[in-house]
Formats: sequence, structure tokens, C-alpha cells
Amino acid sequence: MRITLTGATGFLGRAVINACEQSGYEVNAISRSASVPAFHHVKWFKNEETDIEKALIGSDVVVHLATSYGRPGESVVGVISSNIELPVLLAEKAAIKGIPILIGDSFFAKKENSYNYLKFYTETK
Repeated sequence: MRITLTGATGFLGRAVINACEQSGYEVNAISRSASVPAFHHVKWFKNEETDIEKALIGSDVVVHLATSYGRPGESVVGVISSNIELPVLLAEKAAIKGIPILIGDSFFAKKENSYNYLKFYTETK
């Protein structure tokens, strides 16, 4: 089985890669980062439309874990790109390639005095 994964350099993404490797799955990881961790069964692709299309070739499942929280220093464009544009692009390209499963992840727990920047994150998710 081959999985296309976004958010692979994050905490949850690395855990998913480890689980996939233990299960013998291949992973095509899409990353906006130039610095990527070394894994045995992972092929890395840039977070650009043509590379995303290449990453989806032969995939059985798409797992979208990439997110932008809008932390101080993160742009509004980056939040929109990660939380709205990327999942829509993935869903569209996966449907064209006949990939029947797209799994997305989002979590937010409202806490008293929570960070103001999370308001935009929750609105885009």
C-alpha cells in the first residue's frame, strides 16, 4: 500500500510515517520544508502542484495532516494555503486519479485565555 502524506515533518506526521514503515507501507510525503527527516520507505515531494500530482501517482490513500496555526510570524496567506487551498487541491487531484480515500486531521480544544491566533486557524479548518 502507498500513502501520500502531508504534514510528515510534524509530530503526528512522523508518528504516521513510523507506523507505515512498521506495516511495510510506502509513503510519498509532501513537505514545504527543505529539511526533511530520513526514513527508509519515504519519497519526498515539494508542496507544489506538479509535485503533488507526482506524489499521488500509485497512491491508495491520502492523509492530510499539514496545518498552519497562524502563530505570530505566520502569514494569513500561509494559513489559507495550508488549511484551505492544500486540502481542496489534494481532494481534487485524488479524485481525478481515482484515489477513494482522503483522511484529514484537525483538532482544537477551546481553553480559557487561549491564544488569539488560533481564531483564524479554527475558522480555516
